[in-house]
Amino acid sequence: MLFKTRTFLSFAAAFCAALLLMSVRCFAYDYSKITGTSASGANITGYETALQVNVVEFGADPEGKKDSSKAIQKALDFAIDNASDSVQVKVYVPDGMYIINNALKIYSNTWLYLEDGATIYRNFDAGRMLCNARQTTPGGYEGERNIIIEGGCLDGNTTGTIAYSNLRFAHLTNLWIKNVDIRNNYNGHHLEIGGAKNVTIENCTFQGYRGSAEKEAIQLDVMNSPSVFVGYEPFDDTPCENVVIKNNRFVNLMRGLGSHSATVGVYYRNILIQGNTFENLTSTAMVMYNYKNCIVENNTMKNVGYGIDFSYMNENAESSFLVPVQGYSGINDRLDDNANTIIRNNKISTAQTNYVSSPWAIRLMGRQLTNNSYHPDYNYKVSGVKITGNTLRCVGTAVSLNDTSGILINSNTIVGNNIGLEKDLISINGSSECMVSSNVVKKAVANCVYISGGKSNIITNNKLYNAGVSGVYVSGEADELEISSNRIQDSGSNGIKITKNSNANVSKNICKNSANSGILFDTSSGSVTYNNCKENNADGIMSKDSQISCRSNKLTSNGKYGLDINEGSVVNIGSNNYSGNANGDMRIADGGQAKINGPANLSCDDVY
Repeated sequence: MLFKTRTFLSFAAAFCAALLLMSVRCFAYDYSKITGTSASGANITGYETALQVNVVEFGADPEGKKDSSKAIQKALDFAIDNASDSVQVKVYVPDGMYIINNALKIYSNTWLYLEDGATIYRNFDAGRMLCNARQTTPGGYEGERNIIIEGGCLDGNTTGTIAYSNLRFAHLTNLWIKNVDIRNNYNGHHLEIGGAKNVTIENCTFQGYRGSAEKEAIQLDVMNSPSVFVGYEPFDDTPCENVVIKNNRFVNLMRGLGSHSATVGVYYRNILIQGNTFENLTSTAMVMYNYKNCIVENNTMKNVGYGIDFSYMNENAESSFLVPVQGYSGINDRLDDNANTIIRNNKISTAQTNYVSSPWAIRLMGRQLTNNSYHPDYNYKVSGVKITGNTLRCVGTAVSLNDTSGILINSNTIVGNNIGLEKDLISINGSSECMVSSNVVKKAVANCVYISGGKSNIITNNKLYNAGVSGVYVSGEADELEISSNRIQDSGSNGIKITKNSNANVSKNICKNSANSGILFDTSSGSVTYNNCKENNADGIMSKDSQISCRSNKLTSNGKYGLDINEGSVVNIGSNNYSGNANGDMRIADGGQAKINGPANLSCDDVY
């Protein structure tokens, strides 16, 4: 039945709504302090002279009929006595096929240059094909320095049965790899770099992979133990720092680049990943565990299982996140959840693969550990990340936030692909002070935006179209939530649905052509403001066991009611505009109350 009692409490309703709005805004995160990185990469300059040697003159066979490893190594050994910080040695490899039966070692101040058409071909079954020589074994970044590898092709040859990495470098400073085709790997990495500072990898192609191990073509490592980087003592937790990876191509691989292990309290810092292309990856384009001060921009990821996996702790805490070499004494002074990272202007399209059944384009993952036997109890959350200007075409989830804070998801274009996966396009779980603003999100199989728990999150000024379920779905005890000024259209169920004990300000939204309710409020408590819900095919607003402030709504052309108030609900109503609702503009169930904030001359007919 319709509850006909009208109570005019304009001042009280307006005051409560203002307090609620202030409670949301006062917790706003300062996203302007997220600046990313100033990574510059390798800096190899200042030589007074250069000496060039030709590997053919040392006996290398460019026709590929005999082993050239000894001859090429002799050319590289020329740097031992002749190279210095003022004299660079250039080892020149002419056009041809050079078969090597043993690994090669390169020294400081050496430039290994392969002419176009030159290929070095690995012809043995165990171990890498090229590494830094490690003349000395100090820790940190104090091993080799100033190494350039340029041009040609380094072919790892996958006919063997033992896993390997094509190139391995660790404990060094200034490594520059450019214009190289690094191809063919079996169950390892094309390029593995540990404990290196000032690294540039540019204009290279990484292609060809055989095996089932989920390995990155470029792996950045922390020097934690032999299980992470065997053979490169000392293990002192030196991470990679100041790394530029730009304008490379990754094709037909398991994974693209990154780090699938990290030391707790140690961070990969100042990383720029720019202008790269990833095609046909069966697993992940970028794996970024414990990364800080990063910019990931203008990359294209096409037909990948996962796009960007950015994590400070995940489901594999015991295997992916390592115990520090120095132990956990003083660990709280080394933990820092401020990622200061920007992910912008990337194009990502995901697909189901043999390794990925439920894809996502971007995931930020934190985790609260309690009573963990391996790591200290701590909330290893991810804070301070901007996700902006990206184009995401997704099977499954587009952006997933788990235990994060201070995340801005802004000005992205996100399009779902209906293949039956019941996934939300933007999923925010247990996260606080996150803002989703000015995005275009459409064709979600489930919800365009899903929120569970958290505090002081803002969903504003988005265009949310064609959700299979709801434009915005709030599940769990979301506190001080603002949902404002969104245009939500053609939802398969509700425009906005809020459940459980959530406290929200919902204002100035336009909810159009929802199959069910424009806004459905189904919660046991909370104070909520609703605005501008029009042209829904079912209920404009429904409420259960809650106090609602419903102001300045446009509730028109709904299939049932403009406003539906269920038993036990107390709703503050004001300045709404109703027209064309099929079953009446407002329904108040038995036990419901409406407190109307409006002009003194408002009559019942103005509302019903």
